[in-house]
Amino acid sequence: MTLPEPEVIHAGGTFATQTLNNLGCQYNYNDEYVKAFVEYAGKANGRIADLGCGYGASTKRMLDAGAAHVIANDLSKEQLDIFYKSLDEKDRRRVELIPGNALELGDKIPANSLAGIFAASWLNFLHPEEIQRVMKVFYDLMLPGGKLCILTASCYSDLMENAQDVVSARKAAGDTWPGLWSKKLYSGPFAHHLPEFMHCLDPDVLEREAKAVGFKIEKAGYIDFGSVFQALKVDGREWAGLLAVKP
Repeated sequence: MTLPEPEVIHAGGTFATQTLNNLGCQYNYNDEYVKAFVEYAGKANGRIADLGCGYGASTKRMLDAGAAHVIANDLSKEQLDIFYKSLDEKDRRRVELIPGNALELGDKIPANSLAGIFAASWLNFLHPEEIQRVMKVFYDLMLPGGKLCILTASCYSDLMENAQDVVSARKAAGDTWPGLWSKKLYSGPFAHHLPEFMHCLDPDVLEREAKAVGFKIEKAGYIDFGSVFQALKVDGREWAGLLAVKP
């Protein structure tokens, strides 16, 4: 595979970059959840992990905020290589690259060793049982007092804009996972770089599953994704965010 030229990643920028493995886009977020986590990462006493980091836009923001040691993880080693090449020598000394599936990181990162975990834009590619499993992975890897930040597309994102009647019916019926869908429910402009299966997650679902493994919730709610990428705005509830702490 021929890799594209490394993108120079600037903290605070607003852009979207298509992934090499057709698992959505990397977004450079600038919302209240990310700001709170980046500020925390810059002062944390311990390693921070950016899991599913894409080309490392959020990782770079943490480094710019002063994070002493950041693990950059992604399924795509090629994307990690692009990120690493975009860094100067000073930042490279503070970055640890760990390619692979975040659900399997218990074999690569010691338990109770992370001061923080950031997971954005990839829980949407997990089935319900995998979401429950990864929440347990997050909890087990985290130090007591460590902070978790999750961002996902919600059931009110453009991905399900054409299927809101389906979502409403599922919620009315008490469906535990109302945001499961196949690509046939989505006819938007970015369908060509999404897999056949997706899973939109609302704040109440994220909060429920984080609590189930032991996290204490600091904040959970919707995010207006139009502030990041106007083309994907629906009604201001397009994204879901979660901040939680391991007691």
